Amino acid sequence: MILRPVGLVFEAPRAGQEGSPERPGQQGSGRFGLAANPAGPPAAPVADAPASSPPQAPLTAQDQVFGKDGEHCWFVKLADIKLFEINGSYTRIHFENHRPLIPRPLQQLEARLDPKVFFRANRPQIINLKWIASVEPWFSNTLRLTLKDGPEVEVSRQQSVRFRGLLSL
Repeated sequence: MILRPVGLVFEAPRAGQEGSPERPGQQGSGRFGLAANPAGPPAAPVADAPASSPPQAPLTAQDQVFGKDGEHCWFVKLADIKLFEINGSYTRIHFENHRPLIPRPLQQLEARLDPKVFFRANRPQIINLKWIASVEPWFSNTLRLTLKDGPEVEVSRQQSVRFRGLLSL
């Protein structure tokens, strides 16, 4: 796209003008990125991926996720993450002594994580099974897990039944 100076701002070419990247029939975005469409209502937004597209490939322990905490950024191998925890529409990851956020909901991550390595302990938390230091019975037939050099996690009643089945022979 070629930008032309207009006063002290740069303006993108409008539809039909030379250098315009837009297809015929689309309205130009103008100086501020907004434009009225006199031909009718705006077109529906296009989804990122078609509904018929195959699901994304599962992540392995050697794959990395990007985490950010203020000005600090990390690429962290999944094998190094002890715990994933809901934090609004983001997910907080626990590794070493750091707790950065990743811009993905926990449910979206869970769909891609290896169930042989990661376990949904309760609604807000997914744990890495390789980081469990101890398991102890807890209230109302639940379990409490202590992670190596990390926090304690209470496993919900329903997930406690699944956890016992997962680890029994």
